[in-house]
Amino acid sequence: MTNYAIREVDKNLTEIAKFPSGEDTPTEVYRIQRHLEGSIVCTCPAYIANCKHIKMLERWLKLAPSDRIGVVFNDRKDAFFHTITEQQIKELLK
Repeated sequence: MTNYAIREVDKNLTEIAKFPSGEDTPTEVYRIQRHLEGSIVCTCPAYIANCKHIKMLERWLKLAPSDRIGVVFNDRKDAFFHTITEQQIKELLK
């Protein structure tokens, strides 16, 4: 199963790293840009307005900021759990 770690780069840019099961290195990193007029764009190859990465981001943003650190989503988008620290995420996304 694929896992996804989310990290906020700044208030308008978020990165979602895709990790195959059992791997420590992401195979893809998708960037989600939030524009001032309200649109959200993901760099994934799906090219749809509401891809699974945007749905993951929306669910992540509903969490309290202190609960967002270390949250990892799986392919079902609605199942998540704490497994890694913010520092580990930063190291993996270098």
